[in-house]
Amino acid sequence: MSINKQQIRKSFTKAISTYEQEAFVQYQIAMELYRLLSVYSNYPVSSILEIGCGTGFFTRLLHSHFSSATITANDLCPEVVNYIPDDIKFISGDMETIDFPDKYDLIAGSSAIQWLEDFPLFLKKINRSLSDKGFVAISTFGEKNLIEIKQVTNIGLSYFTKSDLEHIISSSFQIIKMKEEIKTVYFSSPKDVLLHLKRSGVNGIASEKWTKSDFLYFTDRYNRLFKSDYGVPLTYHPIYIIASKKQKS
Repeated sequence: MSINKQQIRKSFTKAISTYEQEAFVQYQIAMELYRLLSVYSNYPVSSILEIGCGTGFFTRLLHSHFSSATITANDLCPEVVNYIPDDIKFISGDMETIDFPDKYDLIAGSSAIQWLEDFPLFLKKINRSLSDKGFVAISTFGEKNLIEIKQVTNIGLSYFTKSDLEHIISSSFQIIKMKEEIKTVYFSSPKDVLLHLKRSGVNGIASEKWTKSDFLYFTDRYNRLFKSDYGVPLTYHPIYIIASKKQKS
């Protein structure tokens, strides 16, 4: 499925009021990225740029840990500004096209970069926006993410593998730590899977409205392929990256 930024913004804007309740996997991912950042980052940080901040799961963790740092948060949806602490600067807009006005010691983003159209080009952009000893802490998703949705509907994002990401990132950064996980969540029915995706703004399904027959097909096929004693599964495949800016020789 090609990236449709307008549809992404629309889906997440509609889900703002339900996101923090429903996006429990994204919260777990933010917590793990924060843990890795705490373990593997040794440089002093005075300025931070967070990309794809959403309703501020990761923002609040950064704000607490780096209490003396100046933080700038960015998101595609301007409406999320109401969820960001007052002492954090907010810039709305597409992270691939807007200007980042400063140099930062840390550029971070949790569960955001899978929405990029050109990841290698974006890496070059944030490399230019890093201070000389700056580093990045990001999480994205691997090729097994929402695999059930793709198998049932043949619709979904194209994800990089961990080895793909390692190759791409290492051309611009020195990788400090990479880690991947598989998180499987079970729901009572395929309908609940759809509601979960809608309420968390994760639009892995086509934007067109479904007919009743579309819904019945989806439900029947999902059950036939995946139903178990635990319910029906939905797979998340987070990948975490901590990397530093390459030093000039």
